[in-house]
Amino acid sequence: MLHKISSELAGKLLKRTETAKYSQDVYIYGIELFISTLAELIFILCMSLVFASFWEGAVFLVWFFTLRIFSGGYHAGTYRNCFLVTAGAFLSIELMTGILVRVNYGSIIYCILVFAGAYIMIHAPLLHKNHPLNQEKMIKNGKIASVITLLQIAAADRLYVYTHRLFYIASLTTCFAAVLMLIANIENAKEGVSRQWDSL
Repeated sequence: MLHKISSELAGKLLKRTETAKYSQDVYIYGIELFISTLAELIFILCMSLVFASFWEGAVFLVWFFTLRIFSGGYHAGTYRNCFLVTAGAFLSIELMTGILVRVNYGSIIYCILVFAGAYIMIHAPLLHKNHPLNQEKMIKNGKIASVITLLQIAAADRLYVYTHRLFYIASLTTCFAAVLMLIANIENAKEGVSRQWDSL
């Protein structure tokens, strides 16, 4: 269904363009990615409103997507599975936050956050066979991912002073990004995918 809609939109777009820069398949992929990402954003924001926690949803989206763009990590096989992983992660983080606020394990979570951040900075960006990067892009993405990670850790520290719920949401989201990178690292090792980053 998504592919059919994207194909039709790409076809209409190309008809209005005299000189297309890329092939139709590239446009179809871009539209599919845009629609699936938009669906994730809308679902998470809607769930945030249902839980009366709009700012928690906003923090999850900002924390996750800004870091994910540059760090890389696990990619689900289909857009549906990608949606389910992201939506499931948000709902799980919401549930865990509700528990953690009651028991107040802030110092433990912060320590885990620091370790997760260190992992991200060491391993970002991760290669994926469907998203190859040249060495210059990898160096740039690695530096940006490290800066974003440090900012997220610092911001989480300040959030703890003002609101424990947003602190847990932010911290667990960064940890989720690290887990996706760990899964991708394991998959790459099994498939024998080398990291160009290591050879720089």
